[in-house]
Amino acid sequence: MGFFSVFLLYSNVLYNSIRSERRMIMSLDIFASFLYNILMLMSIAVVYYVFKNDSFFHPKVRKVLMGFMVSFVMAFIMWNSYLLSDGIMFDSRAVLLSISGMFFGLIPTVMGMITAIIVRIFQGGVGAPTGIIWIVVSGTLGLLWRQYRLKRNTSNLYKINWIELYLFGLLIQIVMILLLFFLPSHLVMDTISSVAFPLLVIYPIGSFFISQFLLILRRQYFNDIKTIESERQYRRLFSKNKANLMLIDASTGLIKDANETSEETYGYSLSEFKNMHITKINTLSSEEFKVNFNLAISQQQSHFHMKHVKKSGEEFDVEIFVSVIILDNKEHLYITVIDTSDKVQSEKMFKDADDRLRATLLSVGEGVVVIDDYDRITLVNDKAMELLKRTGSLERKKVFNEFRIYSNQSNNDFESLYRKCISENTIFRSDNTYSLLTSKDEMIFIDFTISPINNEHGIKHGAILVFRDVSIEKGRQEEIRFMSRHDYLTGSYNRYNFERELERLNTKRQLPISLIIGDINGLKLVNDAFGHLEGDKLIKEVASIFKKSTRSEDIVARWGGDEFIILLPKT
Repeated sequence: MGFFSVFLLYSNVLYNSIRSERRMIMSLDIFASFLYNILMLMSIAVVYYVFKNDSFFHPKVRKVLMGFMVSFVMAFIMWNSYLLSDGIMFDSRAVLLSISGMFFGLIPTVMGMITAIIVRIFQGGVGAPTGIIWIVVSGTLGLLWRQYRLKRNTSNLYKINWIELYLFGLLIQIVMILLLFFLPSHLVMDTISSVAFPLLVIYPIGSFFISQFLLILRRQYFNDIKTIESERQYRRLFSKNKANLMLIDASTGLIKDANETSEETYGYSLSEFKNMHITKINTLSSEEFKVNFNLAISQQQSHFHMKHVKKSGEEFDVEIFVSVIILDNKEHLYITVIDTSDKVQSEKMFKDADDRLRATLLSVGEGVVVIDDYDRITLVNDKAMELLKRTGSLERKKVFNEFRIYSNQSNNDFESLYRKCISENTIFRSDNTYSLLTSKDEMIFIDFTISPINNEHGIKHGAILVFRDVSIEKGRQEEIRFMSRHDYLTGSYNRYNFERELERLNTKRQLPISLIIGDINGLKLVNDAFGHLEGDKLIKEVASIFKKSTRSEDIVARWGGDEFIILLPKT
C-alpha cells in the first residue's frame, strides 16, 4: 500500500513536470509565432511607402491596389496562424486591420476585412465566430481613430505622439482579449492565459513601431506636398511676374535664374542668362560694380539706380531692389529690376515743363501763390510778396496765416471760400469787395481767384491763388460814382440824384415835405461883366451857403444853370 502511494506521488510529480514543460514549450511557440506575425506586418509599411506618393495612379485605383496588398498580407498571416487548439488560432490580423484603418483608409481596410472573414470561415472551428468579430472590431476601431485623429486636421499629425500610438495598440489588444469571452466557456480562461502575454506585451510594441513608422512617412508626405506646392508657387510667381526678376550667386556674381519678363526685356533666353555674369547687362565700371555689389551683399544698400544694356546693345534706365536669400546653404541676391526709361523721360519732361511754368508764374504781374494738399505754400512769386509787403521765404507755411483776406460786404472769410472751392472742385472769382491785410497791417483792395489743381486722373493736389491790387481802380470807381450823382461844379446833388432821393423820401414817415426852388439873380450880368470864372465862383458860393443853412438830412441840388432846389423832409 505504501509502495502504491509512493508510485502515485511520483507519477503525479512527473505528470505536472511534463505538463509544465509542455506549457513552456507552447508559450515559446506562441511567442515565436506572434513575433513572426509582427515581422510579417512590417511588409505593410513597405506597401504604404510604395503607394503613399505615387501620382501615376488615380487615387481610387491606388486605394484598390493597396487593398489587394493588404488582403495578400492578411491571407499570408492567417494561413500561418498559431493553432492553439482545435478551431482556435491566433495571428496578428487585429494589428494589421487596425493599422490599415488608421493609415490606409476605408477601401484597403474593408478589402482586408472581407479577405480575413473569408479565410476565417474557410478555416472553421469553434473560434470562427469570435475570429470574425475580431476582424470587424479591430478594423472599425482603426477607421474611427483615423477619422477623429488623423483626418480632422493636418496639424493633428504633429500632435500625435508615441504614447498615443502605444496606448491605442494596447487598447486594441485589450478589446481583443475581452472578445475571447465569446468562445465556449470551458475554453475561455485557458485561451486567455495562453495568449495574454503576447497580446498585451508583444503586439502593442509591434503595433507602436509600425504605427510610428507610418506616421513619420505620412508627415514626410505632407511636408513634401508643402515643399512641392511652395516650389510651384515660387516658380509661378517668379516666372509670371511682370517685373524683371533675377537670382544672382553672391559669391561669383553669376546669374542663376531669370524670369520670362527678363527674357523679353533683355532679349536673352534663359539658357543664355544662366551662368552669365551680371556685369554683362550693366554699364558700370568694374570699380563701381564692386562697390555696389558689396553694398548689396552686406545689406547696407538695397536700392540702386543705374543703366542696363540689352542684348541688342540698347541702354535703358533701371531701378533695382536687392534682397539677400539663402538657397542650398549659399547666399544669393534676389533682384527686382524695373525699367524706368519712360519714368525718367517723363520726369525730365515734367521738370522742363515745371521749370517753364515756375518761370512764368514768377514773372507775371499778378500775385501768384501755389498751395499743396495740406494748405501749405509751395510757391509764391515776387509780385505777391510785394503786395503782401513781406520779406523772407513763405514756403511750407500755412496760407491762411500769411494771407489775411476779408470781405467788405459779407461775413465770408477766405478759409471758408478756399475749403468750398476744394471740396466742390470749382473756381472762385471775387467781386472787388475783398481786402488784404498786409504784413504791416495796411488794408488794400484786391481782386482774386482760387483755382483747384487736379491731375490727369482728377485727383486734387491743392490750389492756385491769383490776386491783384485794385485799390486805384476802387478809388476811380468811387470817383465816377460820385460824379454821376453830383454836380461837378458845386458838389451838390445833380438833378438825376435829386429825383432818386425824392422818390426815396416820398413816404408817409417823411411827411410833411417842404420844397424850395430858386435861382441866382444877375448871374448873366456877372458872366458878361467879369467872365464865366467869376460866375462859377458865385454859383459855388451860393451852393455853399445853402449847404451851411440846411440840415444834414436835407437834400440840396443844382437843378440846372443858376437854379437850385432844396428838399426838406418832415417840415
